[in-house]
Amino acid sequence: MLIEQLDQSLFLAIGAATRSNMFAIAMLTWVSALGDAGVRLVIVAVVTALLLALRRRGDALFLLSVVLVSALLCSFLKDLVGRPRPDLLPHLDHVSSASFPSGHGWNGLAVFGGIGWVIARGLAAGPRWTVLGGSLLLVLAIGVSRVALGVHWPSDVIAGWLGGALTLVGLHWLRNSLPVVPSPNLQRGR
Repeated sequence: MLIEQLDQSLFLAIGAATRSNMFAIAMLTWVSALGDAGVRLVIVAVVTALLLALRRRGDALFLLSVVLVSALLCSFLKDLVGRPRPDLLPHLDHVSSASFPSGHGWNGLAVFGGIGWVIARGLAAGPRWTVLGGSLLLVLAIGVSRVALGVHWPSDVIAGWLGGALTLVGLHWLRNSLPVVPSPNLQRGR
């Protein structure tokens, strides 16, 4: 199949470009670690606490919703599809779940894209695009690192990015579609 041929060609090309350079492997391992579940959860906890301290409860709830829905959907699809990990090169990271879709791709986009989204909401155009661009670069780096470390096919990562983006955009749409209900604790005139 065409996708399998493209997967293998890209997988081997990325592996060849990175595996002979120990510095590149160290950097890719570090970037990949930013997408690990434990690291993501700590980052989300810190950002959520900051949002709550800034009284941005809606943004905190949105971010937590994106993270939770993404983790559940990605895990469900991994179990449903059950695609094996690539075996053309040795894995340079420990993995225990199925390959498709990439959890680092999906959840990385959900977390770092979601954080960029809530930060960028109140910014002027220039800084907004800088924040969103930085988030996108981080998400791309995490995804490419998973292929370079030999634990994902490129199509796994692309599917993960697509799933994370659809989750983020879908929950944003849902958030904007729901009617605003005033809190009973708010007093008039404040």
